[in-house]
Amino acid sequence: MRKLLAALAMVPTLALANSFSMPNQNGGEIVITDRSCVYKGQSYDPLKHAYSYWNGGSINGCWKITDNMIEIIWLLDHGEPEKNRRFYNPENFKRKSGAPATNERTL
Repeated sequence: MRKLLAALAMVPTLALANSFSMPNQNGGEIVITDRSCVYKGQSYDPLKHAYSYWNGGSINGCWKITDNMIEIIWLLDHGEPEKNRRFYNPENFKRKSGAPATNERTL
């Protein structure tokens, strides 16, 4: 787990786009990237962009490492951000190869 956390901590400093993913409960993926998190034109540095997609939908979020866990704040158009905060085990994420998934939306 320490090796994966070290790799994830380096993600923001890498020149090429990198992303890690894990399956979600709806048959799609949760993806974390090394791109800055920008939502409605506002940058949330040092948070990085995350998204999840499934058959028929997708959602964007911002992520960071908190207490050795991947913390994602899912960006919903309604509700309070604190209620949209989820934690994921970094061991569940695997490096994606190639370009980001085509299901990714622009924020």
